[in-house]
Amino acid sequence: MTASPARGVSEQLQAGGMDALFVKSPTKEAHVRAVLEGLSAEALADLYTRFPIDAAARHLGVGVTALKLRCRQLGVPRWPHRQVRE
Repeated sequence: MTASPARGVSEQLQAGGMDALFVKSPTKEAHVRAVLEGLSAEALADLYTRFPIDAAARHLGVGVTALKLRCRQLGVPRWPHRQVRE
């Protein structure tokens, strides 16, 4: 007799709690970390002269919040795309 999918979820909840169902993929986290650690100030300057922050994050394959964090680490307080273009 095979277990139904609902029973499998129930067993997972009992075994590991809700966190057992919502585990982040380590490959995505590793990708984001690798992209952001490899992002230099020069590469960042090239991005913010060409793209708004959401387009730059999409281009890199990372989230806007992660890109903002890397900007702060490199000493860029705001994404200057609009100021550079005007």
